[in-house]
Amino acid sequence: MFLLRGGSVLLAALATACYAQTAQKVIDEYVRAAGGAKALAQIQTETIAANLTDESSHQTGSFSFISKAPDRFYSEILIEPRREVRAYNGMSAWGEDSASGEDAARTLTGAAAKSAEATARYWNSRLVDL
Repeated sequence: MFLLRGGSVLLAALATACYAQTAQKVIDEYVRAAGGAKALAQIQTETIAANLTDESSHQTGSFSFISKAPDRFYSEILIEPRREVRAYNGMSAWGEDSASGEDAARTLTGAAAKSAEATARYWNSRLVDL
């Protein structure tokens, strides 16, 4: 019986010591690990390129993402024959989606334009100035 009580006390002590981190603490740790706010603020252009595979069809393709401070981005997903592009140039948003039958670039409006602008601002902030 004593071992059970001792184990219960030990578990209770461990449970209070293992509390969940706040979202702000996780972000602060990311900023610190990435070199600090000053280092992140100096990044003007970031490029991400990758190959990808669609798990359902096993088709391969590519992904490209470019962000340019303060508020520009270009994102492209290419899995033949489909191509999807979203971009924001600092003033307006545009996109292209071959799956919708719109092979030509078109200006985005409404919620799609707001989403593109928010994406540009989010990626370029690098979580420094929330």
